[in-house]
Amino acid sequence: MMDTPFEAVAKGNSEFSREFYRVVAEAEPGNLVSSPMSCLIALAMAHAGAKGDSIPKIARGLRLPENITDALQGLSEVVEQLREAPSVELSIANKIYVKQDFPILEEYSTALEKYFQVEAENVVFTDPSTADKINDWVSNQTKDKIKNLVDSNSFDGLTRLVLVNAIYFKGPWLKPFKKDKTHNRPFFTDENNSVEVPFMYQKTHFPYNKLDELDAQLLVMPYEGLELSMAIILPNKKEGLKELEEKLATADLGKLLQSGYPRDVEVYLPKFKIETSLDLVDHLSKMGLSHIFSDDVNLTGISIAEELKVSKVVQKAFIEVSEEGTEAAAATGKFKSILHVYIVLWPSLWQFSFTKGSITFFMLKFIIYLLLQKLNQFCYWRRCCLSWYETIHLTLNENEPMWFSEAVSLTLLRFNQL
Repeated sequence: MMDTPFEAVAKGNSEFSREFYRVVAEAEPGNLVSSPMSCLIALAMAHAGAKGDSIPKIARGLRLPENITDALQGLSEVVEQLREAPSVELSIANKIYVKQDFPILEEYSTALEKYFQVEAENVVFTDPSTADKINDWVSNQTKDKIKNLVDSNSFDGLTRLVLVNAIYFKGPWLKPFKKDKTHNRPFFTDENNSVEVPFMYQKTHFPYNKLDELDAQLLVMPYEGLELSMAIILPNKKEGLKELEEKLATADLGKLLQSGYPRDVEVYLPKFKIETSLDLVDHLSKMGLSHIFSDDVNLTGISIAEELKVSKVVQKAFIEVSEEGTEAAAATGKFKSILHVYIVLWPSLWQFSFTKGSITFFMLKFIIYLLLQKLNQFCYWRRCCLSWYETIHLTLNENEPMWFSEAVSLTLLRFNQL
């Protein structure tokens, strides 16, 4: 039986996210947070304007259906499902900035409006105020979490249009941590060195499992409304992060996340705030998307006035985890990385039966893997810096860590004349 557009996109997103994580993790050894989903949406908007041989080439790189209508319809349905979660705030916004007097085909602008609710705005890219205008929109969409995505040097006389995707997530824990239980504990930056950082603490009954095949442990914690959860995968050894990452690259995350079962646990979890910036052109080229950056790409579905190619893909992302919950944001543009984390939007453990696919939003590189859950979608963030081992310290006792989460991601594509 053929997959529906939704199912095909969900499966493709899972593959795209895993490969995105593998490539970015290898190239960026330091800390970072990034959003595969934000990147995928921005590139899908470019794919909507592909013609000829460029359609299957770009589709393969994005792991999307070759039929553009199916790809756009499936991605639109995925985004709409994610927006439906109650009790949390999840915003996904798109914008297209077009060079003044540059003609865009009506068919293309109609598709972007239909599937991505994109607003188009005419600008003069050589005017320094254009960068301020884009930054203001990004800041507004991410609740001021992402600022200065671009500057006046980001564009030149060849820039014809810019696509921007912004994702913002804010979720309160079902049971917030008590602030008076937060105390400094050692955070291991490697096997032998540590620094003192504030750790949140809580005991409760919560889904947990030993993952023998990964030599790790799994803990899952819900946000208000129970449709979204964050899961943590912690290696058993302080030096086990690299090995865990390698195993996760081929693991069935859906099956792993369904393996938790309620039991008494005790959790120490560090508070953290992370911001990163990435230039994604080289990373995406390694993932099979070099064609979209080449002179051979056919994007005449966007405009027939001039030949176009994607010349820049930059992303800036943010995440903060505290006693109240999680806040995160992402946008694509230039930025400087500070820390890595890995998070996944996935079906809540109370809704295991809905396993059609996964949609990855954020990836965070940390010793543990933070996995957010929503229906059948992932929101990867990616691992965060070396070992949290004793830092996050999972012990079998009573516990249920619930915090407040906020995350933001922004992705920006620049199109230049060939």
